[in-house]
Amino acid sequence: ILYRDMGQYAKAEEYLGRAVKVFEDRLPPDHPVTARSLNALAHVHRLKREYPRAEELYCRAIAAREKVLGPAHPDTAKSYGGLAGVYAAAGKAGPAKELAGKAFVATADHLDRSAAGLSELSQLAQADRGRWVFDTVLQATADDPETAYAAVLRWSG
Repeated sequence: ILYRDMGQYAKAEEYLGRAVKVFEDRLPPDHPVTARSLNALAHVHRLKREYPRAEELYCRAIAAREKVLGPAHPDTAKSYGGLAGVYAAAGKAGPAKELAGKAFVATADHLDRSAAGLSELSQLAQADRGRWVFDTVLQATADDPETAYAAVLRWSG
């Protein structure tokens, strides 16, 4: 992930690819660690604008995360948001909006549930972790404010 953050995508792809292979060889097929690595590798391909490969990896991560963690888990929401970004960049507005909405609702619900017993500093950290999901929703629905508004209404009740 350090290589990805430094913009060294070839190295990031190489090391994350190796990690995925090791985890797939040694862990159960839907293990959360494998799904996390698939998601990170998908993000690298998204940054490289290799959308078909990113889509494939995000779909694998989503399948594993939905099965093990459920659709409302924040890690599943991260995968939804990543795939929504791929679809938005590839001009697939319908699927992008749908997944961005799912990511938004899952993240907002998690923030609501987890904030109750946390200190103010921990609540701020949780909110910062969820901020990228909200950014993804806004990007994916930029041409359709009604969709973004509907997602916010679902969250706020």
